[in-house]
Amino acid sequence: MFELSGNEQKQQSQPSYDVLLIEDDIDTGEMLIQSIESELALRVRSLQSGEEMLQHLRDHREAFPSLIIIDYLLPGMNGLQLLNHLQSFQNFEHIPVIMITAATITDDMKTALRNRHVSLLTKPFDLTELLDYLEDIHQNAFQQLL
Repeated sequence: MFELSGNEQKQQSQPSYDVLLIEDDIDTGEMLIQSIESELALRVRSLQSGEEMLQHLRDHREAFPSLIIIDYLLPGMNGLQLLNHLQSFQNFEHIPVIMITAATITDDMKTALRNRHVSLLTKPFDLTELLDYLEDIHQNAFQQLL
């Protein structure tokens, strides 16, 4: 049986990405990945459903992204339902989340997101604003590590 040394185990648990993106629209996902990676030099891991994200997190429990971007309208479970599941993962309460949506924003949705400290962007959104916001979040996370 092959075992990893302690140092190799640490390397295995480190995420190979900074941003976890859950977006089922392939074109939107690709545009966001290209923009974030080229403009901010952040690495993006893209998944297309809440179920896929939950499985990824179960498989990589020690890997924490700096930021999560979730589309509200996903196949299977919606973004709010996915956020409910995220609460079962230890240490995810401190990771900033941005929810993007083309859906009509209801007062209930606003309240649910505000209570979870989630930022909301409606589609179509200004890509420059999103990139500036991501850069601010990433810089703040980096400053906290110092």
